[in-house]
Amino acid sequence: MLAILQIVFSRTKLKGIFRSIAAVFLLGIFLKIPLFLHSAAEAKQSEAKQNLQAIYTAYQAYHNDWGTYPTEPTIKFGGKNFNCLSAAGWEAAGRLRYTYECMGTPVYWTGWDTGTSEPQTYCVPPIVTKATKDSFTVAACGNLDNDTFIDEWTINDQGELINVMNDLNDKPYKKSWWRGK
Repeated sequence: MLAILQIVFSRTKLKGIFRSIAAVFLLGIFLKIPLFLHSAAEAKQSEAKQNLQAIYTAYQAYHNDWGTYPTEPTIKFGGKNFNCLSAAGWEAAGRLRYTYECMGTPVYWTGWDTGTSEPQTYCVPPIVTKATKDSFTVAACGNLDNDTFIDEWTINDQGELINVMNDLNDKPYKKSWWRGK
């Protein structure tokens, strides 16, 4: 479309109009780039939301079967060791952007499946993850854009999904006039 306009306007005396149209078009593109980047970061947050919802479902099923939530970071059952999430029936899959914590212990993190022994991202400030017979809180923490801010989420036995610290709030485009906020 831009090429057609350029051809039409370059053969007439309206070259200045073409330049104005092109400038407005490019300005529109540059104004939308931060919005696109923000949308991409929001899409990354969906990992934490979906996984925490799945953990909530697994914990509810565990509670229905056993009358309690997993209350220890490591549980030995049938000669096997399980962490507090795998004992409830939830296992991490794929490449993770978040560290998942229960009972104050990181149990899955970026690279856990490739033998990385230490989580790259901890919940800072720490989130109290706990479980009793009748309640629990599980957390997910990640750094979406490699800055100093951490994205922290929790879910509890009531199914309340809370964004404790939002890694996206440190961006100037979050409060931009073109976002309406």
